[in-house]
Amino acid sequence: MKLSDTELPVQDRAWIERELTADEQLLLVQKPMTSLWKPGYAYRMFFALLWNGTLSLAFLGIVSHWNNAAVRLPLLVCLLLLLPFVLVGVGFLISPWWERSLDRRTVYVLTDKRALVLRPSTFRRRPVARSYPLAHDLIKEVREYGRGCGDIVMEQLWAHGGHCIPLGFLFVQNVHELEYAIHTHLPDAPPKVQEPETAPAERPTLWSLLPALVILFFAARALMARLNLAADPELFKDSNEGGQSLAVILILSLICYFCISSLVRKGICWVKSRKN
Repeated sequence: MKLSDTELPVQDRAWIERELTADEQLLLVQKPMTSLWKPGYAYRMFFALLWNGTLSLAFLGIVSHWNNAAVRLPLLVCLLLLLPFVLVGVGFLISPWWERSLDRRTVYVLTDKRALVLRPSTFRRRPVARSYPLAHDLIKEVREYGRGCGDIVMEQLWAHGGHCIPLGFLFVQNVHELEYAIHTHLPDAPPKVQEPETAPAERPTLWSLLPALVILFFAARALMARLNLAADPELFKDSNEGGQSLAVILILSLICYFCISSLVRKGICWVKSRKN
């Protein structure tokens, strides 16, 4: 296969030519599907709304007392402290559009020696290239999402909190046909050695959810009490008390958010273990 036979833009062809060596033979070139909705986006949007809703409550509490000149300086400091969290929330909301623009410039390449993932970088002009040598265990997992699209996972990165980030040929059309094309060029697997059986993943129990539920209950009660107290304009006649009250509201809001996030993650683990 030659690059001139593909329908790729000139820039993508130049990127591929720079990555290929002289003795490599090009076998297949494919691009991911571009969509504003992918698996996992519902979970991300739920927490984006929860995150931004919590920040909106804190912002409304600050704005409601902005006319009080005595507490304007502490309120301004609170706004500056909230700014990084606002940027994170906005990033959550615009991430589908940002990832779609990256998918349009992503190229998957299969040669007789390796699989290449060329994905554009945010701050560098050249794309980030991930190379996977053709081995019998190249394909770690194949995920199908319906209508023939899916993922061919070649690497799994574990992020903080036990979250797995799949890497490889992601969100491609005709995933099983692509899987077959890759398998035909993989070397034969060595003879299997019988391994001891591993115990199944432990299912979260009610006792493991209890600490997060207790903390969430008391934090939510304290947050509601603070919000009711902050509605009293007499509180903000003293700038120190007003600033402390807003800081406590922000801390309690973050505690509630992280407790809900922990409960949802454990609930997802429980559902997955039940399916298995």
